[in-house]
Amino acid sequence: MKHLALLLVLVPTFLLASCSQESEVRGVTDTEILIGSHVDLSGPATAVGIQVRNGTDMAIKEINEAGGVHGRLIRLIVEDNGYDPKKAVLASNKLISRDKVFAMMHVVGTPVVLATLQKVLAADMPHLFPFTAAVQTYEPFHPLKFAAFTPYYQQTYIATRYLHETMGVKKIGILYQDDDFGLNVLDGVELAAKNLGLEPVVKTTYKRGSTDFTTQIARLRAAGVEAVALATIVRETAGAVKAARDLGWDVPF
Repeated sequence: MKHLALLLVLVPTFLLASCSQESEVRGVTDTEILIGSHVDLSGPATAVGIQVRNGTDMAIKEINEAGGVHGRLIRLIVEDNGYDPKKAVLASNKLISRDKVFAMMHVVGTPVVLATLQKVLAADMPHLFPFTAAVQTYEPFHPLKFAAFTPYYQQTYIATRYLHETMGVKKIGILYQDDDFGLNVLDGVELAAKNLGLEPVVKTTYKRGSTDFTTQIARLRAAGVEAVALATIVRETAGAVKAARDLGWDVPF
C-alpha cells in the first residue's frame, strides 16, 4: 500500500508537467492510471513472483474501492518474465510500446530488472520498487528510480561482520547465482572479509534454474568454511541447505 501510495505524488506531478508542455501523460486518462509489471509466473522464482502479483492486486483493489488516485482507478497489466532476461525485455517492450503504461512497478528479480531498467528510464517512466536490492537500482542516481530495500552488499557486509563478531567465524564461503544478483551479494561478503582480516572467501556458483547443489556444497565443506552465505532465491536456498544436511554438514547458512 505504501508503495502504491506514491502514485498520489507522482500522478499530479506528471500531470502538472504535462500541462506546462501541452502534452498528455502516457498511461493516464481522466478515469484511469495504467501500471505495468513483469514477474516470474512460470520459472524458478514463481514463489516470489506470484506472491508479489497477488499482493499488488490486493492493494490496487483496496485503493480503487476507496476511490482510486485523484478519482482515477488503477489498472495493472502483468506479464510473465519467467525469471529470464530475454523474456523480460520482450515483456517490457510490450508494456512500454504497446500498452503505454504510466509506470513500471514491482518487477521481480535482479537479472530481469537490470535487463530492462534502462528501457523504462529511457521512456521517461517511473521505475517503482523492484523486488531486488541490487545496487544498480540506487546508483547512479536517477530521479525516476524508486528502490525499496537496503542494497545487497550492505546487507551481506553487516551479516558477515555479525557472524565474525558473535560466532567467531573466520572463514566464510558463498554459493552465489552466476549473475548480477550473485555478484552484488559477493561484493558485500568479500569487502567485509577483507576489512575484518578474515581468510579469503571460498566461492562457488550456480546457473539460474539449477536444482542440484551437491557439488558446490561438497566443495565448500572440503574447504573447511565455518559459515555459508547464500546468494540464492527461494527454491535454490532450500536446495542448497538440503544438500548440506544430506551430507551431514551442519554449519550456519
